[in-house]
Amino acid sequence: MKIISKFQDYYDIGIAYGVDEKLRFNRKMMDTDTTVEELRCVTRIVYRKQEQYYRILCHFNVMLFCGKAYPLVHVKVESISKKDKKFFYKLVDEEYCYALETLDNYIK
Repeated sequence: MKIISKFQDYYDIGIAYGVDEKLRFNRKMMDTDTTVEELRCVTRIVYRKQEQYYRILCHFNVMLFCGKAYPLVHVKVESISKKDKKFFYKLVDEEYCYALETLDNYIK
């Protein structure tokens, strides 16, 4: 990948590992009326498995790169426990899904 740009970014360091001349991106600054908060969505699901309750958090986001928007789902699985009328959540697993197939496989 080769990035054509008037400025440098932290992630440009990846070019040190090689450049694919066939894949080119033209990076430029632009303003938009859409805020990041408008693009985010969180879904919470609670389920029970063998006497243990779990909470699944699905953070639906959009990754913007070189003028294109790419969907991203950050999935967190947390175990739920209760002590003294308070709920506690412990992270069990998490996954970043950049394609629907990855999300489907993870949920199965």
